[in-house]
Amino acid sequence: MKGCLSLIIKIAVVILAYIGFQSLGGVDFVKQKFQEFTTPTQDEMIEKAKTVADLSKVDHEYMIDRTATVLDYHLVLAEHKASGQKLAIIDPKDEELLTKNDFKSGEINKKLNKLNDKFQYQLVRFENLEVTDRGTYKAMGQNVPFVKFEADAINLPVGHISGTIGLAENSKGKNVILASVNNDDKYSQIITEAFFKKVK
Repeated sequence: MKGCLSLIIKIAVVILAYIGFQSLGGVDFVKQKFQEFTTPTQDEMIEKAKTVADLSKVDHEYMIDRTATVLDYHLVLAEHKASGQKLAIIDPKDEELLTKNDFKSGEINKKLNKLNDKFQYQLVRFENLEVTDRGTYKAMGQNVPFVKFEADAINLPVGHISGTIGLAENSKGKNVILASVNNDDKYSQIITEAFFKKVK
């Protein structure tokens, strides 16, 4: 009987605490805070990405992971759901970081290695970066020059990676870098081109 009474008192205290919490607006406060920490919808992510590019026509097999500003680079990160291939659109502060002429002249190799050297003391970085091929593909309504590369990823859950880096012009006339990367044996140029051709 004593145990039963103790349990009833505990339940009553919990109920009274909840009523008091609710009367002070606690439930609404918790709901509001929870909504602030929930993952944004794809529509919200697409809206945020508009500062870099229009992704409203991208197929649902791709997921927009995040938009961010890192070291004066505005970027949008996406993922191909089935393969895990990562794609990025980067709006650099420095318009001369990469230029279309770099792809024509072969200067791209030097610039990529120079960029890679800047990150050599970072926790996550690439080593043995090598340009293996070059070409163009249709993206953002234009012919985009690109280079294919391979590298060893340091301090990432993947080892050897393959990917491409290209350069396009967004609707505001600014150069944006288009990048795509995956494990060496999983990288697909078809996935890359299917994503970027829907970007405006």
